[in-house]
Amino acid sequence: MKWFQRYWYDLGLGALVVVALVMVLTWRRSSTLEKLALANLGAILWHQFEEYHFPGGEPAIMNLAMNYQEGGQHDRAPLNQKNAMVINVGGDLFYLLPCLFPRVGWLAFAPVAFGLAQVIGHVVVTPKLVGNHFYTPGALATVCGHLPIGIAWFTVTIKDGLLDWGNALGGLVYLVCFIGLFMRKFGYEHLASTADQDAFGEDEFERGGYAARIRLLKQEN
Repeated sequence: MKWFQRYWYDLGLGALVVVALVMVLTWRRSSTLEKLALANLGAILWHQFEEYHFPGGEPAIMNLAMNYQEGGQHDRAPLNQKNAMVINVGGDLFYLLPCLFPRVGWLAFAPVAFGLAQVIGHVVVTPKLVGNHFYTPGALATVCGHLPIGIAWFTVTIKDGLLDWGNALGGLVYLVCFIGLFMRKFGYEHLASTADQDAFGEDEFERGGYAARIRLLKQEN
């Protein structure tokens, strides 16, 4: 379990290769919605690898910039190895379900909307917190992945009459429950941990140079 907790995002890169192969092998017989759902799953796997491994830096951004606690244990609070793994692997399932049921509007609406919302977070909000006005880990996947996929999904579903107000409302409720109950209540509160075994390794926390950059910004301010 500890090994998986440490390397889940590297395994996600392998899963991304599998998703790409499935897309290639099923391209001719897949519907547009099936292709978009698979592409969105691939985008979130890419997104997670970008945040946690290359270039990395998400743990430092979350704990030092977005949720800084004076005197806190920044290598494990509020984000730690365990809740990062559970939240993100749970997110993979959130994106996988529309691949299995692509015509269930509300089920697909939620991850598409979530991906589009992350564009704002990664491109507009977060860069200002880390002294980089052009990029934060995950931005490339959101701009080149979630954004065009989201635009395409809404274009197709609206044009074909597949997205009605009921599915949109259901998707919003589903998204709020995913963020509020699963991510926040279960992930950040229930799985909060001060145990050494759940702390990020130094190499994980310092990746991308964001931890050092944020510390320097705090000293300057």
